[in-house]
Amino acid sequence: MTADFFETGRADARDLQQLGITRVGDITGLDRIGLPVWFACRPNSRALSVSQGKGMNAAQARISAIMEAAECAIAERAEDVVDCFATLRTLQQRDRRTIPTDRIMRCVTDELDPDREYAWVSGIAMQSGTEILAPYELVGLDMRAKAPWDHQIFKMSSIGLAAGGEADRTLLHALLEVVEHNATAALDLFGAGARTLYAVRQQDGVNRDLDQAIARVVNAGFTPQFFALPSNVPLPVIACFMERTILSDDGAGATLTAGFACRLDAHDAALAALLECVQSRATDIAGSRDDITAADYRKSLARLPAGSSATVPLCEVAGHRAQSSLATPAATLEHVINTILVSGAGDVFVFPLATALPGLQVTRVLVPGLDVAGTNGVSRVGASLIDALLRAG
Repeated sequence: MTADFFETGRADARDLQQLGITRVGDITGLDRIGLPVWFACRPNSRALSVSQGKGMNAAQARISAIMEAAECAIAERAEDVVDCFATLRTLQQRDRRTIPTDRIMRCVTDELDPDREYAWVSGIAMQSGTEILAPYELVGLDMRAKAPWDHQIFKMSSIGLAAGGEADRTLLHALLEVVEHNATAALDLFGAGARTLYAVRQQDGVNRDLDQAIARVVNAGFTPQFFALPSNVPLPVIACFMERTILSDDGAGATLTAGFACRLDAHDAALAALLECVQSRATDIAGSRDDITAADYRKSLARLPAGSSATVPLCEVAGHRAQSSLATPAATLEHVINTILVSGAGDVFVFPLATALPGLQVTRVLVPGLDVAGTNGVSRVGASLIDALLRAG
């Protein structure tokens, strides 16, 4: 991937071919809002075959879609990222440090067999700078039914996986996604109507892109509603909801379309959440994503918290820091890592994944106590988030 790609979105066909991407397309026109949404298709993917991207312009949306596809393309290739095959007991005997599986929500530690051989990926523990090993199932993304991975003990997920052109920015993106997903667990537990959410409002003139994006949505006939989500990590996590009318087998009705984002600047978080909400609408309209089900096109009973005129300005959301307060990506990354650690995570584990494309960075992060797992409608979250929700409620 050339530097030009991350500016213009123009990718070499050979680069796309190496990632298994056969088609990149614009689905903006399927909806009437007009904010750009693109897709990238990988027919032979070992996970999702269709990835989406969004942005304020077509180049940003195209880059976003390709990077979403790229992170999956790299993470699914166990043959390129696995460091060794061994049992947990053998690694312990060799004094090779492994992640604390008892603090990873995507792992059923009680049933983990220490004498079963697993594939292990090598990473770095940020607190000490030393090597850390994690099972491929927690790092990779190979969802094939007949692949040899242990889906009974580990839940594979794309949360905390990111691709980009710069190492610091890619790691930052992955960490913010983990914090975001940790906060949205409140919705899984209590629903969109939970009183733990509180309404927030934009301030005109603070963020031009946010002002323009909201104007596009309103002019299309929709009303975006923004809420802040409580979290044990004091970084702004913003939700954007829009009502979507549908006609299903049981008649006309409505459902909620949502977008979520974590950023240091709450206005940036609101913009990213709004763009994701718009992307979700276009994705549902297109109907081509692998994990869409019939339930996505049925009426929903979900309701937002009762409206209030006493909304909180975005600049007063907990953890908000204006864009200009941290001058470099490195400084921003350091602030985010320190905030996560102070919040009780204990450590941050980083797994840079090997890529064959110069200029492409792909990183997986695991943060003990911050990850969330959901199976059959049951969510597993860390104790620190439960404490934060109880304080907020």
